[in-house]
Amino acid sequence: MKFLKWLAVSVGALVLLIVIVGLLSPRQIRIQRSLTISAPPESLFAQVNEPKKWENWSKWYRDEPTMNLTYFGGQSGAGAGYEWHGKKQGNGRLVITKSEPAQRVDYDVDFMENGSGKGFATFEPKGTETLVTLGMDTDMGANPFMRVMGLFMDALVGPDFEAGLNNMKASIGSEAGASLNPTLAPYLGRVNKGGC
Repeated sequence: MKFLKWLAVSVGALVLLIVIVGLLSPRQIRIQRSLTISAPPESLFAQVNEPKKWENWSKWYRDEPTMNLTYFGGQSGAGAGYEWHGKKQGNGRLVITKSEPAQRVDYDVDFMENGSGKGFATFEPKGTETLVTLGMDTDMGANPFMRVMGLFMDALVGPDFEAGLNNMKASIGSEAGASLNPTLAPYLGRVNKGGC
């Protein structure tokens, strides 16, 4: 009987602690990662501004290349986007909301039952290179348990952005190599499909 009482008190104290930490945690979460890539902003901008090109670098697509993608709203820019349906990645929808040529792309992403966020990509020239930043802002809401989850979002989603940036770097490199020597294109494509 004492054990059950101790267990009930312990669980109650843990729940109270989570609620307190949650109420003190920020509601708005920003996750972002940056990488300098040897390519002009225009080339990198196109990788994000054209939803179909996300297949070249998105970690979510690399993790489940067989998921069903449906594109809508034109080839690029505001209004363009895609819906995905997968076993591993679940269901969702991404749509570009703002497009500033060679500078920035903003988009809304809806993970359905798993929440939503506002994503962005920026492209800052650095001499012959470009600093690319991928990020997302998420509102964790008023629920203290969700706010506690928000404390772990950077560690959970940040690595996906890192992988995406590295894939983008490799993809841009393969496009440049293919344009210099078209006969290498099939081999470069095979190498990149096995990426990070």
